[in-house]
Amino acid sequence: MALAFSMDKIGPLCRAADDCGMVLSAIAGHDPADAASLPDGAFAYDAAPVEPLRIGWLTNAWKKLPAPIEAAANEARQVLATAGAHVSTAELPEGPWEIAAGVVVAVEGASAFGDLIDSGRVAQLTDPLGRIGGYVNQQIPASDYLRAQRIRGILQRRIDALFEKFDVLAAASQPVTATPLDTNLETGLDYSDPLGGIGNFCGLPACSVPCGFTNGLPVGIQFVGRVYDDAKVIAAARLFQQHTGWNRRRPPLT
Repeated sequence: MALAFSMDKIGPLCRAADDCGMVLSAIAGHDPADAASLPDGAFAYDAAPVEPLRIGWLTNAWKKLPAPIEAAANEARQVLATAGAHVSTAELPEGPWEIAAGVVVAVEGASAFGDLIDSGRVAQLTDPLGRIGGYVNQQIPASDYLRAQRIRGILQRRIDALFEKFDVLAAASQPVTATPLDTNLETGLDYSDPLGGIGNFCGLPACSVPCGFTNGLPVGIQFVGRVYDDAKVIAAARLFQQHTGWNRRRPPLT
């Protein structure tokens, strides 16, 4: 389903990093029916180790982590270092990245669903915010959208410079566990996600893997790479999974 033409991307959901690599190699590539797909987006999976990986452990991905999640993330960092990766601290560049990305998502989403909005059928949506959000987003000036795109270019250059020092960046996937099915994702989660905003804005490949459980729900860490460096992202996730068994665990279903 379309949302933001310049940000939309897909990826496999698998039990192991190796599985993600194999599925991605099958689905990656240019689609003649999709003008937004990359002309040179093919990906060939190679299970050979990429060593030694330079991992930048982000110190400012989250303002504050709950103690159980922080403990699981720190243990994951130690596992990576013991497994042979060169792990050192890194920082995301500061800036209005999430706000600018939000403008792009809003404008492109309003365009993608223009027919639904203009027809009035948007009023049939279950989500109260969804019934009016499209109309609001259609009022965003083109000058704001273009300003957000200029900010995007600045961010892309800064992030690319960061990857001169690191193969991948790593941090806790979220400052919460996997959410229960009854969680209201609009009102039940209240935190900013700078790495998520930056990753979407710049089109960075990423992989989230479980690194522990708390209260019966999984905790994750994520690896984020440079544009086109999907192989290194998968290699980092694979390295972690080779030395842990979290991806083979199952949360209780009762």
